[in-house]
Amino acid sequence: MIRKALLTVVAVTMLYSLSFAAGGHEGLTCTGCHDIHAAKDSIIFAVEANKAALGKNRKPFTGVTALCLGCHAEPENGGMGIKPISQHTTHPFGDEPNARI
Repeated sequence: MIRKALLTVVAVTMLYSLSFAAGGHEGLTCTGCHDIHAAKDSIIFAVEANKAALGKNRKPFTGVTALCLGCHAEPENGGMGIKPISQHTTHPFGDEPNARI
């Protein structure tokens, strides 16, 4: 019984810790990026996806990358300018991970 309770506490703690793995989003809950009742884009985005920023293939980003860039790109690149990131200097995005690693 104690072992089961301990395992439950460890599992909940790990899940809670992983929810803050994005760094500067500590106080942000799910509804900071997603909104069931007032979605502005696919994947129930609370912010409008960035359709102006273009990837290496010269096509707009989609999915989670478009959501992140809705806030974290400069306004002239379709974002809100909130702590903007640069694909080349501050934070890589839009690349598929190498599945062979």
